[in-house]
Amino acid sequence: MTTQLEIKQLLASLSKAIKGDRRFFVVAKADANFDPVRTDVDDLLRQLTQEAKNQAEKAIAHAQSALNEMEGWHAYEAASSEHNSALSTVAKARESFQSDSYFRYLDAQLLAGEAKKKAKSAIDAQKAHMKGVIDRLKSQAAQLWEDGGDFGKYEIEKYAPAELEAALKQAREGWKCSEVETYASFKKAESSLRECLRLGYVALEKASDSIMKCELKKLKRKTGTRLLLLGIILSVLVATNIHAAIKNYEGVWETFNLMSLFGPFGIALLAIAFVVLLINGKSKERPIRDQYERLKAKLKDKYTII
Repeated sequence: MTTQLEIKQLLASLSKAIKGDRRFFVVAKADANFDPVRTDVDDLLRQLTQEAKNQAEKAIAHAQSALNEMEGWHAYEAASSEHNSALSTVAKARESFQSDSYFRYLDAQLLAGEAKKKAKSAIDAQKAHMKGVIDRLKSQAAQLWEDGGDFGKYEIEKYAPAELEAALKQAREGWKCSEVETYASFKKAESSLRECLRLGYVALEKASDSIMKCELKKLKRKTGTRLLLLGIILSVLVATNIHAAIKNYEGVWETFNLMSLFGPFGIALLAIAFVVLLINGKSKERPIRDQYERLKAKLKDKYTII
């Protein structure tokens, strides 16, 4: 006759064997050698089944918690494959859990653990993606003022102070939000940094236009000054020659001929000089305009298409 101590030892060994290899569950259920202690063995099998059910239920709850976090991070944006796989895997775990079977409960537990891992993987992928986007935006924002080419922060403060201040405010907000690791904070940081770059580009463009206009004004003043000096010189030259002709005239007809000579000659010279200087001034305007147009095009490509 089997004693209670022997039965207890038998059940402990059987439980250990089943937990190590699920196939022993079938052996314990069907092997006739266990018939003398069948009631005790069946109680053990029911106990193990209930334990497996409880563990599977907890595993599914943990997996669902991971899935909720995954949805909160909108992980499908950067990891659609892992996201969809996690959802389908936890669905399989729930389906397996519905069967009142030791094996199916174990399967549900394994599937739930796999779903949890996939959800965490999707979350990590989304975090890495969002951090990468923010890091690129930070880098662009940090070097924004260096991309002005021939002008820097001083010129931007002078010609576009409002846009500069607004851009810096957005930059500070972006840096602050990026330090909090949540989806909402990352999205706020991304939005702020993009707005910083947009406003920064507007400030650079405004400063660029203002500086270009200043340079063109300087060029026009320089050209105008040269024309004025040339006109004065030519006027003096013509007046001197006419005065000499009148002083030494021998008759009215000769004076008329001299005036008709020096008058048209002076006007022609003045007109030629004016045209030459005007063309020269216009030719110098084009490179200045082209320089700033190229700069604005470069900045636009960089800061408005991100």
